[in-house]
Amino acid sequence: MLLEARDLDAVRGGTIELRYDARALQATDIERLQLNNDFLLATNLQQPGVIRIAFAGTDGLEGDARLLRILFNEHGQRGLQTGIGVHSARLNQVDLAPVSLPSLVYEVGRRVADLNRDGLVDLSDFFLLIDHMKGDDPAFDLNRDGTVEMGDMFVLFDDMSTGRSKALAAATRLGLIDGPTLSQNAPNPFNSETLIRLRTSIAGSVTLSVYDLTGQRIRDLWHGEQAPGEHVAFWDGRDDAGRAVASGTYIYRLRSAGGDVQRKMLLLR
Repeated sequence: MLLEARDLDAVRGGTIELRYDARALQATDIERLQLNNDFLLATNLQQPGVIRIAFAGTDGLEGDARLLRILFNEHGQRGLQTGIGVHSARLNQVDLAPVSLPSLVYEVGRRVADLNRDGLVDLSDFFLLIDHMKGDDPAFDLNRDGTVEMGDMFVLFDDMSTGRSKALAAATRLGLIDGPTLSQNAPNPFNSETLIRLRTSIAGSVTLSVYDLTGQRIRDLWHGEQAPGEHVAFWDGRDDAGRAVASGTYIYRLRSAGGDVQRKMLLLR
């Protein structure tokens, strides 16, 4: 389950408590998303039916944010419907009004993005969701915000069993999501170090690598999961072994869940 927040304004800390039916579910783990390693995070899953979260950081969260992913084990009867909801939340020392706290109905044995109920989340569910974009049918409002839009598409991408890369490529071609962007490095040409800015529109695996003109990989500057947004990387003109490479033209290539893009840069010793 994704824990998301909207319209945040420089949120640097808070506490959140969620409640769920322990007869049907058991919370097992919490994964960081935009509450990344820049934030101190404390969680408590020990009490059945209760999840407690506290966080604090120096850089505030702004706008809409996918905070955390909460993982559950099911032990209720398949088809049983139960509730998961935010019981209380306090952000920047301010208690949120109860009416603003979200809840959802959870069906044991069913993945939320399995729209056609065939047991898989795949391309058929992707195209079903496309057909209902901009509507308000609650069956397709996966994040329960009242409208079927890109937030629901991201929920589906996170839950896809097969065909995720094809669905992402199709969504990009249809203009539903922006592909990744890779800015020209600066300075360019460079001698000792250069900065590379990149932007991704969806969360997922990101690899930023440097190659020579023969296609030989020189250095991985970034490899791992990354939240959507703008990020920066630096290259000091060295390979993975720490050896200085020769002057010349190099290619830096971004591979991400939303697509691939590359540019050239010039190193002058």
